[in-house]
Amino acid sequence: MTGSNPINENRILAAVQLGWLAVEAFGLLRRYSRHGRQPSLGKADPNRRFNFTERDLTQYEQMLVALQRLKATAARLVPNLPAPVPDDLSQILEAAKKDIQPIWESFEGWSRQVWNHLQVSDPQAGQAFTWGGDLADTYWYVQGTEAGKLAEMLRRYRLEYVAERVGDIAEALPEGVAQVIRYSLGQWGIGEMVKTFDAKAQERLLERLEAQMKVWRDLLFGLREANSYLTPYHQRQIARRAVAETAGLVLGVSVGVWLVVLLLAGLGRSLMGSAMNLPFDTATIGGDVMAYLSNWQNWSALLATASSVVVTLTGVTGRLSGWLWAFHAKRSQALTLQRINLRTYRPFNYEEVEKEG
Repeated sequence: MTGSNPINENRILAAVQLGWLAVEAFGLLRRYSRHGRQPSLGKADPNRRFNFTERDLTQYEQMLVALQRLKATAARLVPNLPAPVPDDLSQILEAAKKDIQPIWESFEGWSRQVWNHLQVSDPQAGQAFTWGGDLADTYWYVQGTEAGKLAEMLRRYRLEYVAERVGDIAEALPEGVAQVIRYSLGQWGIGEMVKTFDAKAQERLLERLEAQMKVWRDLLFGLREANSYLTPYHQRQIARRAVAETAGLVLGVSVGVWLVVLLLAGLGRSLMGSAMNLPFDTATIGGDVMAYLSNWQNWSALLATASSVVVTLTGVTGRLSGWLWAFHAKRSQALTLQRINLRTYRPFNYEEVEKEG
């Protein structure tokens, strides 16, 4: 994990974050309007620990932070456009408890202006703004709604479309983030099953989806790097497997070269016999090859040849060894991404819910 500023590292990433924050902030407001309340301050006690050191943020505090970050990110990205929330956040919190519709209209009008501004000034940033909000909608749109909307957000075709769109802004995202999100989006396409779930299964599904959203948010806002999900044990496993596959490739190439040379030698002897008016018998070639393979001394020579090839490729001819190191690097990268994908995916196990029921 790095200590870089998680907000507005570049314009495209800031647009993704702004789209996400707009959906998240309103989602938290909508949740607060239904059953939230402001925490009582209580009596000050100088003997107590500070509040922030004892626990995670409450839903109320999450909402305040989201609203503040929405204002700060919007000011950086679209400086001349007022945020959809007033400076005094107590006003919007009080209004949310009475009627959430005017706040929705305020967010809707503001988001349209942001989108129009970005489409004119930087179309890719406008696309990033849309994608960030669309991704956040996967969870926040369905809060407190019926199973039909949850199924709609988890439709396989919708998530495939969201995954495809991230490809256009992948280079602006932190390293590995686009691939990780695309993988988990592909795994969450279970919308066709959701309508058959009972209330308990839907509740558990939302819990797992919230855990998945936390992973996406941490990655998009720079709170964690993709590689941070790998433990030292996983890194050692990946290194060993990459070395084993590279060694297997070298051995396979060596065996292939050795067999080709052996066959050519047998063919050469037969051709020489033909030139000397001796009969040309393919069975003789096969017999010679099998006899050669059955001799353990020849296998020892093979191992010595393979060792020589490895030494030659890695120590003598640098240009020839380049492909070997390139293969090792690509396999190591592919294995790393595969492991990160598995570590960042938060699956929903419906069978476990049925057993608990």
